[in-house]
Amino acid sequence: MTSFFSILQESGLTFIALLLGFRAFRDLSRFCKLVFFQVLVYSVTSALGYAIIYWQSANHVTQNNQFLWNIHLILETTLLLLAARLFFTTRWKKDLTVILWLCFLFMYVIQIAVNGIWIYSHFTDLVACFIITLISVFVLYEIFLKTEKQWYRQPEVYICVGLLVYFASSIPYIALMGYLQEKQPELNTIMFQVINGVLANLRYLGVAIAFWLVKKNKFAPAYE
Repeated sequence: MTSFFSILQESGLTFIALLLGFRAFRDLSRFCKLVFFQVLVYSVTSALGYAIIYWQSANHVTQNNQFLWNIHLILETTLLLLAARLFFTTRWKKDLTVILWLCFLFMYVIQIAVNGIWIYSHFTDLVACFIITLISVFVLYEIFLKTEKQWYRQPEVYICVGLLVYFASSIPYIALMGYLQEKQPELNTIMFQVINGVLANLRYLGVAIAFWLVKKNKFAPAYE
């Protein structure tokens, strides 16, 4: 069963990001508000996931909460892409975001229909990582191109850097996950812990910094 220290390690920065987001919510841009809701969705999903595993363990039922994370996958991807679409000012980038979301949705529906919701949607997760990585690069490019303030004062920069660190770094692991689980399960476990314990914390550290900046400076972004 997952230890309390492990839960704290995985969720500590997420909780901090939520608290800072609550404090700064009224001053958040539309982009940041949707990221806040994504963090909230992740927190609720994580809490429910631990509760389900605890109940299954206590009742000697096979532990499987994957259906919850498959639901989380579509909510997370949709919220992040919607945030990017609201952020972009050019039509073709807005349209590209919708097209990428439809591609993701197509893959999601196909994989759930074939494998069911109780099995990890491996290929869909991989597609989502590629899409969010690409969109994060576009958002960063637009920030550096169109805003006059220093980059380090832009909350969205920290959010997008965190997303890049997490999703871009996850791509090789997710692509090789099946092979690693079959050939080198110990290495697969270590990689999973790195993704969840290190990269996820770096991602939500970026979100926490962004929300803190908004509350500290209380400025409206130049693109809204």
